[in-house]
Amino acid sequence: DGRLLAAGDADGNAHVMDSTSGSVLRAVSADAAVRATAWSSEESRLVTGSDDGAVVLWDVTTGSAVSRAGEKHSAEVRSVSSRGPNEWLSAGLDGVVALWDDRVAR
Repeated sequence: DGRLLAAGDADGNAHVMDSTSGSVLRAVSADAAVRATAWSSEESRLVTGSDDGAVVLWDVTTGSAVSRAGEKHSAEVRSVSSRGPNEWLSAGLDGVVALWDDRVAR
């Protein structure tokens, strides 16, 4: 519904913010700089892509990692996108575009 924004930072955090006030509602911590973020269709889950090649799905209500895409990228992830309620796309500087299903990747 557009009420939430997400942004990554060089310190390995993804910040969930209120789009009206700009206040940070929650932050999740990855292991490397977060370069890409994307929302699930219901805005309760956030996927992040990081400099270490990791793609992580987060539950934004708890701040917990729900699943990880595994060994899909050998270089920085620069783009992530939702492809439905359980499927995600990620693209990295390694030239790989990966499709993953969070019902399989844990």
